Amino acid sequence: MPKLLEFILLMILPKFSLERNESMQLNIRTISTQAQTAVSVPLNGKYSKVLVKNFSAGDIWVSTEPESTQTDGSARIPSDTAQIIQKNIQSLAEPNPWIEILYVFAESGENNCVEIQPVG
Repeated sequence: MPKLLEFILLMILPKFSLERNESMQLNIRTISTQAQTAVSVPLNGKYSKVLVKNFSAGDIWVSTEPESTQTDGSARIPSDTAQIIQKNIQSLAEPNPWIEILYVFAESGENNCVEIQPVG
């Protein structure tokens, strides 16, 4: 690749490498649920939005706070659907608008049935 073209591409696309051997790994985790128990899922970073996909046979409830319940503070995600989880970033009472940990609750336990992907 000509050096000038490589320089221009590096200026336009600074996050991407021009090396052909380098792979880009997606930031996606698959977790298992536990019956009647909230599973804590650290995201290893701070995100404003997280996509949660439910591949289980039943509904799951997802929250950003450990004290949330199925009926208060959690988003219900039905089986075979997905939802973006986002804190209310416009709330003046919210000192931390970032999502660092998700809590996933299910009525029954299943292996590798929830996929979590930070998207923003």
